[in-house]
Amino acid sequence: MKVLLRAAASLGLLALVFHFAGPARIIGAVANADPAWLAVAMLASVAASLTSALRWHALANWLGLAAPRPALMLAYFRGIAANTVLPGATLGGDTLRTLHLQRRGNPLAASAASVALDRMSGLWVLVALALATTAAAQWSGLLPRQLLPLPPLLTLAGALAVLAAPT
Repeated sequence: MKVLLRAAASLGLLALVFHFAGPARIIGAVANADPAWLAVAMLASVAASLTSALRWHALANWLGLAAPRPALMLAYFRGIAANTVLPGATLGGDTLRTLHLQRRGNPLAASAASVALDRMSGLWVLVALALATTAAAQWSGLLPRQLLPLPPLLTLAGALAVLAAPT
């Protein structure tokens, strides 16, 4: 019964999102999308989310929290869903993840710290990726020199320094 209620609630939330986003806009966007690029985008999104969930699991274990990998991965994806439909941007999903860990018998402060550290390490990785992508754009000529008058090698060194820095 509980599974049916959750499935119905999930479908109801999806229907609400679909309704408010505009069914014609969604169908039009998907119909005009290149299926290959759409598949690549979906795979990249799932891979990024799985990697992030594994990062959070590693952080929780590092903090000594009782955190089975499957349970945390499920909590991470629930957090993503909450961030999508609840107001407050990432706060709803982060709160849900914190409570998930706390309900498993972990201290609330340590549970919240694991989520905060996960957010910070995720931003750290984004900085490194942005610098590496910028260096690639500089080398390829896609980024005009006047926009960033640094040598591409220096930009790449910045990306490597971010990755090597203690977090």
